[in-house]
Amino acid sequence: MEEMKLHQFKEKLELFGYAARTVESYVNETAQFFLYLGEKENLFSLADLQISHVKAWQAWLTFEKFSRAGSRTNAQRLTAGTVTNRLVAVKTFFKTMHQEGLLPYDYGHSVIVPKKRKPLPRNIPSPQEMRRLLQTAVPDNPLGIRDRFIMELLYATGIRSCELRTLTVYDFNVQERLLYIRGKGNKDRVAPVGNWVIPYALEYLHAARPWLVRTTKTQLLFCSRNGQMLDSSMLHKIVTMYREKAGFTAKLSPHTFRHACATHMLQAGADIRYIQELLGHSDLSSTQIYTRVSIGDLKQAHEKFHPANRDDF
Repeated sequence: MEEMKLHQFKEKLELFGYAARTVESYVNETAQFFLYLGEKENLFSLADLQISHVKAWQAWLTFEKFSRAGSRTNAQRLTAGTVTNRLVAVKTFFKTMHQEGLLPYDYGHSVIVPKKRKPLPRNIPSPQEMRRLLQTAVPDNPLGIRDRFIMELLYATGIRSCELRTLTVYDFNVQERLLYIRGKGNKDRVAPVGNWVIPYALEYLHAARPWLVRTTKTQLLFCSRNGQMLDSSMLHKIVTMYREKAGFTAKLSPHTFRHACATHMLQAGADIRYIQELLGHSDLSSTQIYTRVSIGDLKQAHEKFHPANRDDF
């Protein structure tokens, strides 16, 4: 069915610079869509296509059970990711072909691609575990002082790795306890720095940083022993080193501190809008993932306080 349309679609994708693997995937998924139309809808020409056919195909993808062997034994529904990939491919087909004047109508408008649900952050330490992790960085030498301040700042502000590594000395107002952060998309924000962080900050600025930058004129707040910018792998190694010292078996990263900051504040009763502002999320939906992290607390409260859980209900 419509072999010429598939060939034209492939040519357009290649012309637009799509990766070879993406082109192959989109063309194959569109061919499967054509196969569905023929087998399930008895439709062999796009000239006869209706929006109802497209909606029926999407429902079929979502609810039909498939098996590799072709039988219905142990058949399972497609994963959400697979369904999404197929929807995106066909949606792209209709949009591209219509924009190029090869189809009179863009049926892709009727293809509803569900938003991918962000996975829950994993291995988030408890507040007690965070305290133990931070205490493993003993500030008894320049690198130890730097590392303790770095981890305290990561946990206090929820700052991203790339944001922290590009901070300058002018971005930290010690007197006001404020950190000026250049976030994603050059969006600036201001984060408060807790009182407990200031002693580590002062020790670093007065005792450790001058030693680290002794051979350079860098204005970076944090740097390596040679006065150079910390790269992402170096920051990850710092966290890993103290994770191992603390005896944690679960993997941790600098981003774990961001998750821990948000989760612990939410559990303590902070308004999610404040957390959104602290993390620099432009969309509240990005912050709402932390409400799912705290579902364990909700379940415990539900069991404890819901009247139907009481014997006298």
